[in-house]
Amino acid sequence: MNIVKRIFTKLVYPDGLCCVICSNELPKDSPNGFCEKCEPKRVKHYCEICGASLHNGLRKYCDGCLKRDLWYFGAARAPFEYADENVKKVVWKIKYGNKPYVAKLMAHEMAETVKRAGWNFDVVTYVPLHKKRARKRGYNQSELIAGHIGEAFGKPVVSALEKITYAKRTTTKLGREERIKSLEGSFALSGENVKGKTILLVDDVATTHATVNECAKMLRLGKAEKVYVITYATSRGDDPF
Repeated sequence: MNIVKRIFTKLVYPDGLCCVICSNELPKDSPNGFCEKCEPKRVKHYCEICGASLHNGLRKYCDGCLKRDLWYFGAARAPFEYADENVKKVVWKIKYGNKPYVAKLMAHEMAETVKRAGWNFDVVTYVPLHKKRARKRGYNQSELIAGHIGEAFGKPVVSALEKITYAKRTTTKLGREERIKSLEGSFALSGENVKGKTILLVDDVATTHATVNECAKMLRLGKAEKVYVITYATSRGDDPF
């Protein structure tokens, strides 16, 4: 599509009627925002615990979970692998590109993944941003996604956690052990009663799962019965062939 036609498409078609990656007009309203050319492959084989993508379909658990000492969540799932460049572009758009409408497109795929998992839960919550970062970004992308997922299932969305430490630099590029250490004590319960409830915890990406695990730990300390985790993207859980 040439630049003039692309601009015209953006003006005429509202968000969601053109591909979120290439801006080509979609043949019909696509609930996930991808055209056929740009649509990433979904995770078909995954770790039964953390949901990391497994390219070896005979395996049940990823390398990390085989040696992991403790997860505070019951299970985690994601529709896409974060290594896919188009998946990274979608995440970038909502986190750094000021494209909050992408939350609805992400939530559709995540809700479908939750349905396939067959999870039953009472409430939806999300990984919080520190107030300073939320003011800078203008919104919390995980909260926006959680809102759409809650609507899809007819479940209440609650603010069960708060981020109490502020890191000037993102932890995205830190290794697994560094992230775990940096996140210790960085979340707290917000006062929402989670006792006895099964909770669906929402975030955009889980690579090391350190953030969602720390959040799940706090929810379990608040006497939550069980925590499930849904993200838009996950890491690969076995060594490349």
